[in-house]
Amino acid sequence: MPNIIEVIKREFSQLNLSVRRIKKIDKFFAIFLITIWIIICYFIPVNYVFEGNLILQSLNFTHAGNNEKLFMQNIDSIKSIDIQGNLEQAIELQGNFSIINNPPLQEKLAKINTLTIELPFPESRFIVNDKNNLETRELSLIDLRIEPEININELAYNSENNKLSFCLNSTKNTSDACESPENIDNSKSAIPIGKLRLELGQKPIEIQLKQTNIPELNITSDRNKPEELILQFTPTNNETINLTLLSPNKLFITLPKLEEKNKSATWFRKDIDVKNVQFTRYENTEKVTDEIETSTILKGEIRLGKEKIELQNNQFLIIDPPKIGIKKIRSLDIKTNAPKGIQTFIIGKSNSIAVGLYPDFPVESIKPNLLSKHLSSEAITAIITFITTLTGILLPRLFPESSDN
Repeated sequence: MPNIIEVIKREFSQLNLSVRRIKKIDKFFAIFLITIWIIICYFIPVNYVFEGNLILQSLNFTHAGNNEKLFMQNIDSIKSIDIQGNLEQAIELQGNFSIINNPPLQEKLAKINTLTIELPFPESRFIVNDKNNLETRELSLIDLRIEPEININELAYNSENNKLSFCLNSTKNTSDACESPENIDNSKSAIPIGKLRLELGQKPIEIQLKQTNIPELNITSDRNKPEELILQFTPTNNETINLTLLSPNKLFITLPKLEEKNKSATWFRKDIDVKNVQFTRYENTEKVTDEIETSTILKGEIRLGKEKIELQNNQFLIIDPPKIGIKKIRSLDIKTNAPKGIQTFIIGKSNSIAVGLYPDFPVESIKPNLLSKHLSSEAITAIITFITTLTGILLPRLFPESSDN
């Protein structure tokens, strides 16, 4: 009999030890499961492809491609084009020239049919206008090509005067080169940033020149004493000029009347590889410390996975991490219906997108987790249900039983 009791005690002790071991395994597994669950949900950043449709007052970006890129093309019947900046080669024009209220120059112009126009300074300007606002216009922008590592700054559309404007600037120049070209040291080697082709047609046009050199007229510009000339010019043939733009260079294009079917869809080339995209600008003041950063967003939406955020006027778009951010501009268009501006479709990668009137205090955000990148919403729901149920079963085992039990 005593042997039987000893055997029963020994078996009970082994069983109790096994139960205790199981409880320890359960505790470890429960803690491990909860830890993994928290890490997956909150602590693992995931870069997710996003896309956006935005309407903007203006935008800045850098051409990140490795090769020359066709940026604009086939803008026919434009009213005027204003080129401000240095050119690598001189502009050669052939035809008939005249000038008003300057008899000495008119006498020289009457004897020549060729003019060589040099733009030696970043402040030099070559402006072509249709004469007398003729309805039938032949002035056209054939194409504009940009080099790699070129900033396109303040690309904007002004609906009041139907004007498109932007500045091309090499990343090797200072960031304020577009705003203050007069501060650029012109003695340093200039950097080619793009190639522009214009068709002047055969009808009379008006040419405004500022700070230019014209050898045939013995005109040499003084940077400290800018002068201006307005010439009347009738090309001999359908004149086409090829310009190599040097950094920085501003362009102002007065566009033809936009019809209901938006022509700008064919003016801008698609699929531009970009970086450093900005939808902000600074309100300039006398002191740099008083400058205020404002958003140029008028309206739009951003999609990240199956979630989206609507953007309202003057809200900031905060993309994290910014170094990855927007990688491609799918398209650029001019939007003539309210709100009027530049419409762009963007594509990029991010692990977090936020929106708000203040960049430091966004009111709405999207932060996808690791599961949402690889699984469907149905699969995620099933996994969440399973883990929640299993955690609910195992969680009580983390706490010791009371001595009364």
